[in-house]
Amino acid sequence: MRYPLIGMPPTMLLLVIMLFIVQAPAPAPATTQALAPVAVAADTRPNILLILTDDLDLRLGSLGVMPNLQALLAAQGTSFSQAFVPISLCCPSRASLLRGQYPHNHGVYTNGPATGGFQRFQELGLEEQTVATALQGAGYRAVLLGKHLNGYPDPAAERFIPPGWSEWYSPASDNAAAPRAAYQGLRTATYKYVEYGTGERELYDLVTDPYELKNLAAGADPQLLAALQSWLASYGSCAGAGCRSADAITAPSLPVTIALPMVRQ
Repeated sequence: MRYPLIGMPPTMLLLVIMLFIVQAPAPAPATTQALAPVAVAADTRPNILLILTDDLDLRLGSLGVMPNLQALLAAQGTSFSQAFVPISLCCPSRASLLRGQYPHNHGVYTNGPATGGFQRFQELGLEEQTVATALQGAGYRAVLLGKHLNGYPDPAAERFIPPGWSEWYSPASDNAAAPRAAYQGLRTATYKYVEYGTGERELYDLVTDPYELKNLAAGADPQLLAALQSWLASYGSCAGAGCRSADAITAPSLPVTIALPMVRQ
């Protein structure tokens, strides 16, 4: 039977075709034929992994104490010996990375209000067009892990995620402008010991671990921790010039096996 499909309104044509599909009898098993595989073009676009390291001061020789960074990134990449940065601060540089603009074009000049920081970046509407939104527009899924901009997040909107990011893992207080836990520490020729207002502690063996990569506080000798804690507390009683020399404070008695030579300030 023939149907006068030509000349029907598109909605009617769609309805008729759908009706035929739904009502069409299933073919007998003996005559069933497998559908030919459909070739799907592979996405040849590359994945992009950008690793940003911060505060690598040339004069302080920061790279000299980061052997893994040198071996895994610097040695296997390209160095630009004549590169320069207009404003060598965190937020202006990160804004340039996100926007592809010089600071005098994007308008973020410092790490905090009123001329910089996340607040300024947001006030200028810069997050509406970044490398993330561009990649998302091209079909990519953009993921951020780590620090965003100084001052992020806004305390009034702590769960805010900028446009363009499919996944977002950023600390809630990762910047110099945000409140930090109070701390006090003690550094000797052998150990570095730090106590934070949150109750956390850090302990590093500067002889075997000069780069301070392994925090020993959780499993350290209780005698050692008690001695360092007492020693650190004794500094709270000093004042003025008396605090400028470690010799001005009498170190607490330590076990013979835990000798902690002090370092002059």
